[in-house]
Amino acid sequence: MTAKTRNAILAIAALTLITILMLWGEPWNLDLPFHRYQPKASNGVLDLRKYDFQAGGILKLNGDWEFYWSALLSPSDLESGLGTMSGYISPRFWNGYPVDGRNSSDGMAGHAAHLPITRRVTA
Repeated sequence: MTAKTRNAILAIAALTLITILMLWGEPWNLDLPFHRYQPKASNGVLDLRKYDFQAGGILKLNGDWEFYWSALLSPSDLESGLGTMSGYISPRFWNGYPVDGRNSSDGMAGHAAHLPITRRVTA
């Protein structure tokens, strides 16, 4: 095998690996130990009371958010209890998510999360 052939095979293998990671693993969204603390939503609550926005940087919207199938609700709608929650889902493509025994690939849906925060009073 010539050096040119070997380099071509290595380049194809590297591109294939990168493509697989981007499509399957979402490497930019992994929770690696060297990342700063990033809270995750759990059962529709993204607790931000301990999050330092200045040190933590951009906040990722990871975790399980409330999922409202076929509904676009305002904050006041959610506060008044309008809408029927279909479950919890991470914000992503939701094709194939089961809703009422059917496939959710057609239609629309809304996501919601409650965000408890601590207000800082400055003098």
